[in-house]
Amino acid sequence: MHYVACWTEDDGVYSCGHKHHSIAEAMNCLVPDGGSFIRAYDYGAFRSLNQGEYFQFELALSRMRWSSRNKA
Repeated sequence: MHYVACWTEDDGVYSCGHKHHSIAEAMNCLVPDGGSFIRAYDYGAFRSLNQGEYFQFELALSRMRWSSRNKA
């Protein structure tokens, strides 16, 4: 089980290729233009984040220095 940062291009979906152990770690590979997202790799397949993971994503997003949700 790991997480990856992904983005789309005209010819498909791509990932950063890293095996991040946490969502917060994977977010360091996001491009802050709004065109990338985090996917989980679980049981040999990519999947969307579940509700608990999405909460972790929201929390990590508020800590990213480039995020408009960062109040620091």
